[in-house]
Amino acid sequence: MGLFVLLFLLLVILGNSTRKVYNKKENAELALSKMHQDVVELAEREKELKESESRIKSSEGLEFELRKKFTVARPGESVAIVVESEDSSSRSSSADSAWQKLKDFFGELFE
Repeated sequence: MGLFVLLFLLLVILGNSTRKVYNKKENAELALSKMHQDVVELAEREKELKESESRIKSSEGLEFELRKKFTVARPGESVAIVVESEDSSSRSSSADSAWQKLKDFFGELFE
């Protein structure tokens, strides 16, 4: 009977160790697949950056990038900034408070 209990405890200990090793293997495989995905994404990003770098080397490409990132104009050109105005009819009247509705009414009345 004592030998049976000793063998059972040994089996439990070995089973627990095997489970821990298996869990570590699974975690390592997940980390490896994430790293492979990161490598693919970084390779695509490197390709995009190299294409952008080759575009910027030309004067037209440099001008395009500058105009895209900054509000710049050549001498003699003018820059127009378009700002959309808030249309009072587009506002929801249910969202306005009673005080705001009263102010709007008198504001439109005396305009």
